[in-house]
Amino acid sequence: MLVDYSSDSESLSDCEPAGKDVQETVTLRPVHLSLSPTNTAPTPTEKRQPSRLEGAYERTRARPLINAFDQFKRKRGTADRLTEKRLTGNCDSSYDCSKAYLVCELAQLFDPCFLASNAVDSKWVQRLAAINPIARAEGGTLLGKLEGELPAYMAAAVGFTCDYCCVITFTEAVLGWWKRNASELPSWSLAARIVFSFSPNSCGCERVFSLLKTMFGEGQDNCLADYLQSALMLRHNKRVL
Repeated sequence: MLVDYSSDSESLSDCEPAGKDVQETVTLRPVHLSLSPTNTAPTPTEKRQPSRLEGAYERTRARPLINAFDQFKRKRGTADRLTEKRLTGNCDSSYDCSKAYLVCELAQLFDPCFLASNAVDSKWVQRLAAINPIARAEGGTLLGKLEGELPAYMAAAVGFTCDYCCVITFTEAVLGWWKRNASELPSWSLAARIVFSFSPNSCGCERVFSLLKTMFGEGQDNCLADYLQSALMLRHNKRVL
């Protein structure tokens, strides 16, 4: 309730003559205001609903982001489908990666950790025939020897663990395991040397090109080939004279 302190016009008209004290009569008028919902502030539990203008503005501002996200999802879906076709061989022969994918899958057999944590049988060994150097090794008899040594390989791999997060640690652990067990598994050791010689990508040669550019400048263009080869081999294998 608010109080109106305005003066009464009738009382002000009945003033005494000049020179005497003038007494003003003030009337208090109570004013009642109806508390409509528009005058009340929202409680903390209430959620303010945006107006139509604000909602349209938000949708307009977010529309480019929504369109970009939708376009990214469409492109990603298309890329996933193309990748699947290339890995399964359902594409043109020039884009077919199914054979390379199969070789990478079979290369897991030479990881003792994979052998210790998966059920590997003779069918896996028979699939190694897809790797031509292994299929032709020792006059085509290597596959039979691998199948015969499989139980001994699985027994030797029990309990082996390695860290897949670090490439250097993983490489040293696997190579160290094969070095310790090469005498007990001669056929598998030979097949492992064949598989480990494969280069799955061009990172190795690109790294060599980078070392070559770093080590030799324009003033060493006339270096002999054997000197370049020896220096690169020592640097690449982290050996310092």
